[in-house]
Amino acid sequence: MSKRDDIINATITIAYESGLDALTFSKLFKMANVGSGTVYNYFANKAELVGAAYEHCAALCLDAVSKNHDVSLPFFQQFKNIIINLLTFGLEHHKEMDFLDRQAHNPSVPKNLREYSYQAAIIVQDIVKRGQKEGLIQNALHPREIEQMIAGTAISVTRANIRGEYQ
Repeated sequence: MSKRDDIINATITIAYESGLDALTFSKLFKMANVGSGTVYNYFANKAELVGAAYEHCAALCLDAVSKNHDVSLPFFQQFKNIIINLLTFGLEHHKEMDFLDRQAHNPSVPKNLREYSYQAAIIVQDIVKRGQKEGLIQNALHPREIEQMIAGTAISVTRANIRGEYQ
């Protein structure tokens, strides 16, 4: 892992454990085991660092959601794959899922990075639209609303699992 990756992972961990407001460069230097010069070689400021961490988490989420995504599969298989992929992502990368959830509307995360993270949401929405078109999902809600319910459920299940509620 590179020093840049160490810095990003430390940012995500600090945000997960204490909240982004608790992210100070002194904590970051210590957790990432780097000096101040190293951090500033990669990131000009905290906002840039948060954006890079968000981009990292969004890329992991997109990779997870799109795993085994095949539009030629029957609707129910696609839907099942998406649910399993989201839950697996949450369980394997709970800090990253938490970071995405908490920073999704953070104005310091550039709009283009937030839109990048929406690519995973669009995959889910497309599957929902297919289910609606095939009459398997009611049209009472917009696909974005259903996608957000699915994502919210995955986040909730992940957090409950981390707290040991399913043991």
